[in-house]
Amino acid sequence: MTVIAKQKILPECKKNAAGAPVLLPWLIKGCLLAHKDLPKILHFDKAYDDGIFNPFWRMQMERKFFNFHGLPFSTMLTVISSFLSRLGRAAIEDLIDVKNSSPFHYKLRFSDASECEQEKMAKEETYILPKSYPMVGGDGPYSYAKNSVFQKTIVDCAKEMVTEGIVEKLDLQSLGFKNSCTFRIADLGCSVGPNTFIAVQNIIEAVEQKYQAENKNPSTMEFQVFFNDLDINDFNTLFKTLPPDREYFAAGVPGSFRNRLFPKSSLHIVHCSTTLHWLSKIPDEIVDSKSPAWNKGSIHCNGFAKEVVEAYSAQFKNDMNSFFNARAKELVPGGLMLILISTVPDGVPASNTFEGMHYDFLGSCLYDMAKMGLISEEKLDSFNLSLYFPFYGEFEALIRRNENFTIERMDKFTNPTRKMVSSAEFYSSHMRAGFEGLVKEHFGDQFVEPIFNYYSTKLEENIGSILDAEIHDKIELLVLLKRNTN
Repeated sequence: MTVIAKQKILPECKKNAAGAPVLLPWLIKGCLLAHKDLPKILHFDKAYDDGIFNPFWRMQMERKFFNFHGLPFSTMLTVISSFLSRLGRAAIEDLIDVKNSSPFHYKLRFSDASECEQEKMAKEETYILPKSYPMVGGDGPYSYAKNSVFQKTIVDCAKEMVTEGIVEKLDLQSLGFKNSCTFRIADLGCSVGPNTFIAVQNIIEAVEQKYQAENKNPSTMEFQVFFNDLDINDFNTLFKTLPPDREYFAAGVPGSFRNRLFPKSSLHIVHCSTTLHWLSKIPDEIVDSKSPAWNKGSIHCNGFAKEVVEAYSAQFKNDMNSFFNARAKELVPGGLMLILISTVPDGVPASNTFEGMHYDFLGSCLYDMAKMGLISEEKLDSFNLSLYFPFYGEFEALIRRNENFTIERMDKFTNPTRKMVSSAEFYSSHMRAGFEGLVKEHFGDQFVEPIFNYYSTKLEENIGSILDAEIHDKIELLVLLKRNTN
């Protein structure tokens, strides 16, 4: 059952000495703490004839309570109703019983919502506001376009596996491709190129190869490609650098890929490369000084503190579940999803990997600057990279638990770039391309140059010892999933 509406307030509310209605303080406090994450599932009738809907009492409450907290009255009503809707029918009836024993009483109407209503409310409830930031745009010296060699190498290494997977597992007949048709592809987390163009072209060539293998002319097939990233991504650079000889229709789709982006059953292949490790938000307990998971002393999930790992892992699983649920609706039955992701060997702390070591080094630079008084130590204690690389077994288990997809293949490989480059400038430029936006947002624009200049200088002095350190290779994964037909 779902609470979908509220009827008019029944009794007159009790009033305090000032004449304002008495509400449940603990309930309102709880709503205030959680209001940013609560959906607007339950809506109030537009009635202001008695109780707290009386204009006079409404004005009094705005003055005495709600304006003090910076929230308008209507927002607080929605917040309280959303809180109640999460309690469930039995709990609500205990709190607000039908005998009017509570200081305030809502008559709630429970109903089996239609499929359309349920889907709408589910969409509202699972909507995720992204807290991560896009790569550096443009084509400057610190842009992602010029500093994404690691990501490009992963796409290149996976090309043959992607082609084999599509040729073997894509069933064009079941998808309805008998003669000519439009084949739709989405690359999620595309950034600004050129890697996304390479990945898309690899997919198109594999689909054409499959089409031709079935004795059909690939020229009769048209392709539409959707490039997705956060709405603050540099789509201008993306569109300016689209391949001029491309054989597909291109469109940009802004938004978080943890949410629905496309109509139902509208995509045939979804591609997502080196982006799922970005979290939608930093877990709250990571920056809570009273929590066992407070991550003071580190700027990422280094793998040494159990509580920190568990907090990051839980957030990653929530994000992945939202991702899978959204794609399950958007992919046609039998459609394919290609995922490229870096995972950590089971039992190995993230700091003992190549990336983890560099994140630790960036963190040490920030703590040096805090000790020198160049940045705020308080600001630093609340700074964390919004990313998490799952353990290999953890990610495999997460996929297998999802009932909407079947695993068609899961290939392991390594990224050779890590052992081919020895330039401090190369690593510092790549680090800045990835994290400049996050640093700017947290510390302020004026700290971007000092932070990355200090990091680059210190890296140059220590590059030899860093590259000679004994580390574990991450496990790069190509996962090919097929949307179940049931």
